[in-house]
Amino acid sequence: MRMKRKLLIATMMIGATALQAQPPYPLAPPPAGNMVQLEYFINTDPGIGNGTPIVIPVPQPDLNNAAFSIPTAALPQGYYRIYLRSRDANGQWSHTGNAFFSNVVAPIYPTAPPAPVNIVKLEYAIDANPPFGSGTDIPIAPGLDIAGQNVSINTTGVPAGPHILYIRSRDANGQWSLTNISFFDNSVAPPYPPAPAPATALQQLEYFIDTDPGFGLGTPVSFTAGTDITTSFSVNGLANGTHNFYIRSRNNPWSLTTVVPFLVGSVTPVNWLYIRGEIK
Repeated sequence: MRMKRKLLIATMMIGATALQAQPPYPLAPPPAGNMVQLEYFINTDPGIGNGTPIVIPVPQPDLNNAAFSIPTAALPQGYYRIYLRSRDANGQWSHTGNAFFSNVVAPIYPTAPPAPVNIVKLEYAIDANPPFGSGTDIPIAPGLDIAGQNVSINTTGVPAGPHILYIRSRDANGQWSLTNISFFDNSVAPPYPPAPAPATALQQLEYFIDTDPGFGLGTPVSFTAGTDITTSFSVNGLANGTHNFYIRSRNNPWSLTTVVPFLVGSVTPVNWLYIRGEIK
């Protein structure tokens, strides 16, 4: 029994050693052959070997640094994708590489504009835009830039209300500017009336009760000259009952006649411009 166990173990060890053995290293690939054919196509693949050929001046194994020209003059302006592939002397084709390119031709940059010249004429029109040169002339000092010049627009005779102002300029070469448009309103606000003259002192004050005797014929009131008079009146001798008290003043002309109804009682205070009757 012991001998069989040892033999089995040895057999297993030999088998394990055989499984771990490394396979032989593959042979080196053959050296690269020269590239003998190069072709391209744009957008659509015509099939390997059917592209547009590119002449290789000297067959060589590496074309990375080779320079070639691909004509694009016949292509319409737009965006394209170009594909390239090569074949070596053993007939093996490379992978097909591609790149994106633009065939849009940028327009020629225009030549610089001529040097500016002085602005020599300025004209305006109101409401109607006349042909160039037919506006009302505005005198100016010629210059390359007239933005800082102050000019006056004559609006005499223009009806009051909203209007449109047209204004434009012309340089020494006869070139007109664009016509600028502005809106304005020449409605004239009426002047605020001046303050009235200060009130002068009252010259005469009179009153009467119930019946108006006429201007200047009422009972005169003695007072100190002024523009605001405060005084009192006696109603002694009047019959009991309701009466009307009238008062007015004169300062050329007479004032309106103010009336206040009252009941006979003690003295009724009267204040000109504000009159109140009260029973005491």
